[in-house]
This record gives sequence, structure tokens and C-alpha cells, in this order.
Amino acid sequence: MSAMTDGTDGTGAITVNVGGSIYQTTLATLTRVEGSMLGALAEAFAASDDEVLFIDRDGPSFRYVLNYLRDPFAKPLLPRDPTELDQLARETDFYGLPGLL
Repeated sequence: MSAMTDGTDGTGAITVNVGGSIYQTTLATLTRVEGSMLGALAEAFAASDDEVLFIDRDGPSFRYVLNYLRDPFAKPLLPRDPTELDQLARETDFYGLPGLL
């Protein structure tokens, strides 16, 4: 598969737009948790001709998701604000990442 057909830019980087917040990561990071909804979205994206993976979810919360996936053996850094933590819990449930919380 070439970089243009696998959703990456040739370096393995993937651009992800989550609710208007733009992130750069890799397919390996997004698919780190086997069986997750996020992994399924990323795999479907990689098989498409799209240049940006768009996910219609809360953008600011996604940084916690990515930080967890990038270093899954470290204790996750979570928001201190209870409202943000509740929002992250919703996102964690949607993405199928129970180990984050």
C-alpha cells in the first residue's frame, strides 16, 4: 500500500481531526488497544483514500486518549476538573478504552 492509499503521509503519521482539534499520530498508536472502537475507526481510515481521519467527538478530551495510547504502561494523566473527567469517561466509553480510567 502506498502512502497515498493508506491514509499516512509517507512517515506513518496520520492527521486526526476530532471535533475540530487537529492531532498527529500513527496507525500503530490508534490501534494499540485490540478490539477498541478507536482501533476499528483507524483501520477503516487506513484502508480509505481519505487524507484526514475525522471523528465527531470532543476534541480536547482526545489528547488524554492519545497520551494514554502513546504510553499505556504509565499512570494516565487525567483532568482534575470533575466536568472534564466526566467528559473523558464518555469518550473512553465510546472509544472502547476502559484501561484509561
